[in-house]
Amino acid sequence: MKTMFKHKILVALAVVATLFASYSCEDKDVFVFPEPSDSELTLLSVMQKDPDYANFLEVVDKCGCLDSLLNQARVYTVWAPINSAVDKDALLEQIENGERETVFQQFVKYHISNYRHPANGTLEEDNSLLMLNGKYVAFVGDKENGYTYGGREVVETNIHAKNGIIHKISTAVEYKPSIWEMFKSVNIISSFWDF
Repeated sequence: MKTMFKHKILVALAVVATLFASYSCEDKDVFVFPEPSDSELTLLSVMQKDPDYANFLEVVDKCGCLDSLLNQARVYTVWAPINSAVDKDALLEQIENGERETVFQQFVKYHISNYRHPANGTLEEDNSLLMLNGKYVAFVGDKENGYTYGGREVVETNIHAKNGIIHKISTAVEYKPSIWEMFKSVNIISSFWDF
């Protein structure tokens, strides 16, 4: 009986050790400073120092996530559109009309991805990155000809912060809904989905 009890304890310990080992092997540390940075400033601090980001930051702030998104230890790459590329008034009007989550998903999260994605060397045509909203956007180009994000010109690359990288883009990337999202937005079909 004692042998059977010891055997069960050993099996339980082995299972716990295996679960612990598999949990600790997950790629969680990538979010927290995966590589050293010369900058001691967060993404938010770096962006607040450059007036080109004012409209983008105001929209992110109105979505209620400015500090929690850009001022934490989690590592991001931000493709930040310059002021003239952001239709701030239209986006703020959407937020005021109760569409905060739509703006957050389709604009803010469409310009931010997890991890550091520097513009180094040649980024091939099939280099698509997963954004925070679950969509893929192409980040391609090379040092000689320049880089593009979603077909938009990257005017300044590799602006480092201690919690990520910023790439300044000339035009905001327009959200491209999936076929499923397009069907859900049609009034006749949306009532069917609600049913």
